[in-house]
Amino acid sequence: MIFKSNNEKNDLSEALQKSEKFAKYAYKDAKSSIKLLKRIVKEATEQLDDRITTLRETNYSDNEIYDGLASQLEEIGQKFEILPERLDEELDFLNQKKFSITLFGRTMAGKSTLMEVLTHGNGKSIGLGAQRTTLDVRTYEYKGLFVTDVPGIAAFEGEEDESIAFEAAKKSDLIIFLITNDAPQASEAECLNNILALGKPVICLINVFADISDPSEIKIFKRDLRESMDQDELAAIKKQFWDFGHEYGQDWHKIRFAYVHLKSAFLAQQAEFSTVSEDLYHLSRFDYVDNLLIKEVISNGPFYKIKAYSDLVTVPVIESLEMLFNQSTLNSNQ
Repeated sequence: MIFKSNNEKNDLSEALQKSEKFAKYAYKDAKSSIKLLKRIVKEATEQLDDRITTLRETNYSDNEIYDGLASQLEEIGQKFEILPERLDEELDFLNQKKFSITLFGRTMAGKSTLMEVLTHGNGKSIGLGAQRTTLDVRTYEYKGLFVTDVPGIAAFEGEEDESIAFEAAKKSDLIIFLITNDAPQASEAECLNNILALGKPVICLINVFADISDPSEIKIFKRDLRESMDQDELAAIKKQFWDFGHEYGQDWHKIRFAYVHLKSAFLAQQAEFSTVSEDLYHLSRFDYVDNLLIKEVISNGPFYKIKAYSDLVTVPVIESLEMLFNQSTLNSNQ
């Protein structure tokens, strides 16, 4: 794929340069937030230490209260004292990356095909999603963007795979969430809800399944794809996702959806389909997806870059402060 105009290419380049510039300021602010967290954790730990010491020096003996305070101190030590150091590492890693996009989706949803399309690959990785290891995180460059493909959600490795995927999402500026045109699964909705909880912007791609294995099948393929891309059916898929959102107490109507047939976009790049490549690429609707992605980065890239730094620190800091507040309330009651 190529840019339709030099203006668009220049606009994207300018947006990426602006993103990197804004990221420097966001990095400094995030570092300041980590320092604040370190101070709060230190103060909370010292206060609990003092209260435990005071109890030891008095004749007051209540093993339940003493054990409760000791348990709080241990929990803070385990969960919070290492958090600032971990955030520092994640922040430094984020600071080394250009604008980053992470691909999410269940195994065999088409993430590997999308990667092959973006990189003009030979198709070696297509269909191997279920055979990937949990450590298999692939990053490649597309038009100046870093695109990361992570293990599929709801895959055979379960929680370990999803943990790796979410760690990648934390360091991402934009999420491409890939689903298929069969009924959305509850596991997909749960994953999407967790991503949105990180504060990440999401574009949802619906990868439509319709088979073609030979250029001579183009007429039949057009008919099948037209039926698969029926607007009423695709609207029903969106509604199912929106209904899942209500179950989580969220309104997902603002999530951007786009329809695509990734296999035909991939085949359009292959020599054996050269006679029908233009038809295949047009039918794939990948041109629309490509434009949507680029325009999103041009319009919101600098803001998303700042947001990535902010969310990387803000989300765990807020969670930590809530935890410390609850501990403080319990501590006061004791």
